Amino acid sequence: MDTPAAIKATARELACLIYLMVTEGQECVEQGIDAYEKRRLNRRFAHLNRQAQKLGFQLIPKTQGERKQNPIPSIA
Repeated sequence: MDTPAAIKATARELACLIYLMVTEGQECVEQGIDAYEKRRLNRRFAHLNRQAQKLGFQLIPKTQGERKQNPIPSIA
């Protein structure tokens, strides 16, 4: 995203928050870093999923018990 578009998006977000506070009396509550990280990871996964689909692939999440395996054997 280029700079003018980012500025416009931020201004719109702030305007929406102010509008809700004025019209509906809602308070702006900080969600915290955990909520931000969760949203960021969800957006990143969605982006990677769209890229994979464009290339004809499907992303499959790893389960908790899977061990990380190095596909390239080391020369030791």
